Formats: sequence, structure tokens, C-alpha cells
Amino acid sequence: MCINCGLCLGNCPVNNRKNSNTINYDTPKYAYHPDSSVCQKSASGGIAAGLYRGVISRNGIGFGVSYIQDFTNAEYIKIEDDNSIQKACGSKYIKASANGVYESIYKELMLNR
Repeated sequence: MCINCGLCLGNCPVNNRKNSNTINYDTPKYAYHPDSSVCQKSASGGIAAGLYRGVISRNGIGFGVSYIQDFTNAEYIKIEDDNSIQKACGSKYIKASANGVYESIYKELMLNR
């Protein structure tokens, strides 16, 4: 939650390019999943799905956004298996409901996940 302290402005490498010698922000960066079927189902080139799978393979979890059953709203969900990865694939052009996601993230962090 932002408290308008301004610390992010002084630390942001995009706003302070003079302080960043290692990253060239003028050159585009891109990546995509090597499995074309994953790319076709994804809005991010499949990168999110690949990252989720990598985290899950190390006994971790992620959080992402999924449409609810009737596709009228979206909500944050815990990503911990292939089924939940599939639910999170694709763009959602609506604001997602947080519905306790911050508490859930905190609990998982306390479990070192």
C-alpha cells in the first residue's frame, strides 16, 4: 500500500538511469515460452506460465488472476498446479477482486513458499 513517501522515486532505475550502469532500458527485452501451444493460450508469450511452473517445481506457489466461472469478474487465485496455471492464462481486461489475497500471500510467505 502506497503511503506517498517518495522512496520509490529515488530508487527506481527507470527514473534514475544515471545511477544504473548495468541495464540498458533503451533496448527492448522479450521472451516467450518454447512450447507454442502455451504461447497461443497466453497473453504474455507464455512467460507467466513458465515462471509459475518453475516456482511450483521448487515447492513454491504463485498468485495470479483468473476469471470467475461466468466471466463477469476476475479474482486473484493461488497458483500451485497445472489446473490453476491454466485458469490464470490469458488477459483480463477488468479489475480483479483481492478477496483476502494479501492475507493468503502473507501466510504462504511465513511457510517459506
